[in-house]
Amino acid sequence: MSSPSEEIKRIKEKNLVGPKYRIIYDAFGKTLEPVYFWLLDFLEKVGFETEKVSESMSPSVTSYFFGDMGARRTQIEKRVSEIMATVNTVVKSIVNLLYDLKQFDERLAIYDDFKDEKKGAKEELKRIWLDEVDIKKGTGSIHNLTTSEKYGFITLRDAFFAVDTQEEIDKIDLNTRVKNILRSRLKEYEKWLKEGERELRQRRNIELTYLKSQVSSLKMYTEWAKPYLKAIKRLGFKDLESNMPQLVMAFNQTWIEITLRGYKEIYFEKDLPIRFKPKKPKGPKAYAVLEIEFKYRTAPIVVESGGGRSGYGQTGNVDMTFRSYAFSEDEWEKLKEKEIEEDLELIDALTNESILAIKEDLDKYLGELESGKVKEEKSKEPRTFVGEIIQSFRENYGGKGEGGGGRTFSLWGKFSSNQAKELAKLFMHNPDNVDESRAFLVYNIYKKAHRMLNKP
Repeated sequence: MSSPSEEIKRIKEKNLVGPKYRIIYDAFGKTLEPVYFWLLDFLEKVGFETEKVSESMSPSVTSYFFGDMGARRTQIEKRVSEIMATVNTVVKSIVNLLYDLKQFDERLAIYDDFKDEKKGAKEELKRIWLDEVDIKKGTGSIHNLTTSEKYGFITLRDAFFAVDTQEEIDKIDLNTRVKNILRSRLKEYEKWLKEGERELRQRRNIELTYLKSQVSSLKMYTEWAKPYLKAIKRLGFKDLESNMPQLVMAFNQTWIEITLRGYKEIYFEKDLPIRFKPKKPKGPKAYAVLEIEFKYRTAPIVVESGGGRSGYGQTGNVDMTFRSYAFSEDEWEKLKEKEIEEDLELIDALTNESILAIKEDLDKYLGELESGKVKEEKSKEPRTFVGEIIQSFRENYGGKGEGGGGRTFSLWGKFSSNQAKELAKLFMHNPDNVDESRAFLVYNIYKKAHRMLNKP
């Protein structure tokens, strides 16, 4: 099975439109942050919805920046380890509760079979009583009285399994001593049979309620851990090739990669072929997308600010690549889904894997608990406590949604999503006039605004 990163690459390569454009800009005399923010603001001004797709950095190990970021990460990791220790304790408690509930279900299933007069259920209950209750009498237990040569009640155990009522004891051909023992033990068994089931069901309900509270606690602790986990991911350093010539470990350098995306929704309509986010969308939808990839090779510098505080600025070189894409609605949703999976790999590994392993059992028992309450309005997908935990991660760390808009009306079903995608391609890249391609326009306008050599 391919990884989310491989799937993202495949989807993008399939939907690439037109040529790519590239700018390499050196600015050792000033910081490079304005390059990114100028393009971000420009895309928003011309009507694109914007989002930052990815961001990574890798400073040289001898730089001050590496040491400073590493110290900050260490502090956060310490706090995360404390929270995760509590999370693991709660998970262990949940696993133990699930084990207990399964044991209760196995025992109660025997009681149900006994009530339905299924074959073997009566004998199984008597065996359980002998092995778990009567055995505690020690030398006076039925098992010991039957097997011990000292007492010689060799028929006692078989007789106990053969009779079900006090009247039946009087009818069997046994001596008085054996019958007296059977009467007292059968009376104890009947009491256990009645009280034991009631007690088991009460204990099961108590543990079921406790399981719900433990899952709620788990959700709370994971909510607390998420901001720290996200910060750790952001402060993490990308593992670059050791022989990468652009990054020399002995120099004060940092390698930064950022991907910025601008996108527009394009609808195919009968009377108006191209529209962006109409008030009442009617046709199939596609997405016209412009991505700008930034590769910074910088020398971090300390920038002083007011109040004696300081931060880092980046000077050096930035390599920008402009690419155009056109996605159908299904392809866009698939791309966003894979990007979310890629972004959540660290968080899922630390928080969700253990829960997913017991998800089926949790859904079973918590669903049973919820079924006794007033049913809420049915949704398209069932809601479970485990689903809420995982969905919470998705909502908080999945980035923006699919761009809004609803499903197409059946009136426009005759227009395919491929037609909308073709319009998105035409919007991003006109093969008859490359100068009208959106990637080229942004690329060329940036060069004009910064007095670089450009096409008039």
